[in-house]
Order: sequence, then structure tokens, then C-alpha cells
Amino acid sequence: MRRTRLSELALSNIDLIDRNLYERRGDVRWWATDAAIAAAARPGRGDDALAYAARRMGQILESYTVYFDLVLAGTDGRILANGRPQQYASAGSDVSAQAWFEHAMRTRSGEQFGFQGVHASTLADGERVLVYSCTVRDGGRVDGRVLGVLGIVFRWDALAQTVVQRTPLSEQEWGRSRVCIVDPHG
Repeated sequence: MRRTRLSELALSNIDLIDRNLYERRGDVRWWATDAAIAAAARPGRGDDALAYAARRMGQILESYTVYFDLVLAGTDGRILANGRPQQYASAGSDVSAQAWFEHAMRTRSGEQFGFQGVHASTLADGERVLVYSCTVRDGGRVDGRVLGVLGIVFRWDALAQTVVQRTPLSEQEWGRSRVCIVDPHG
């Protein structure tokens, strides 16, 4: 296989991953403005608000199957609610030291987002995930007071495996080639 062909295949796979992950940053910023999620992050909210936010996140997950879960953390990093509480017992977990939480808390507006690269996450029973995050702000406004952080727990292996398997190689090329997705460290 010639270098030009390898470069084209690599660029095509990079583009597929990039476009897919671009959508994730839009998702997290949009859902962080959801009224149910903002209400559940408010200090003094009741159990009803948390239950409603969990149901709302569950409804989102029914339509967006690329996620293991959605989690809402307070400003202290404790998970308040999640969209799949029957599957992932995340409520009460401390994520304050997680990169996705820290990055979101350092943002200046709800138009910005945080991120944590591929890692095995306890939020998804040890599965490899990417987590995008955004501050949840008072009134769902992008400039409101920070109430918490929404994390969206993305199914990394599902995307990576699909991209690898759909790399357009001939049968002969597959016999002598290996397609890998690597991080910056190789």
C-alpha cells in the first residue's frame, strides 16, 4: 500500500472521529441548559427535582444511544443524579478530581465545555469512555451563576471499533494491514 493511500485512509478516519466528537460538545452545552437539569442543580432543591432531572436525562439517553450515561454533579463534585440510575449507581460519587469536572468548573460561560480523553470510568462500570462536560447555570442561561456540572459519558469503544471496521480496505489490503487508533503517546 502506498504512502498516499495510507495518508488518505488515516485522514478519512480522523475526519469521521472528529465530526462525531464535534457533535458531543454541542450536545453537552445544549443539555446543560435544560430546565429540569438546572432546577436539580439549584441549592435547596427537593428530591422531586432530582428525580425529574434523572427521568429527563433518561429520556435523552433513549434517543442518544452513543452515551452510557448522563450525570449531574454539584459544584462540590458529588453526583446528584444520573440518567440510568438502575444501571449505574453514580449518585453520591465524588468526581471532583476528574479532569472533565475540573475543566468545566474552570470555564467562564456555558458556551464553553470541558473534556476528559479516553479512560476507564467507574461511571460506566469500567468501560472506556470520553466525557464531555459543561457547567449548569442558574436559569439555564450561559452567563448565569454556576450551579453544577453536566457530564455526558460517551461510548468510546463503539465509535472506535466502527471506524476501524469501516476503513475502506480491500480484502488483500486487510490481509497485510492493521488499523489502529492511538492517543498522542502512541
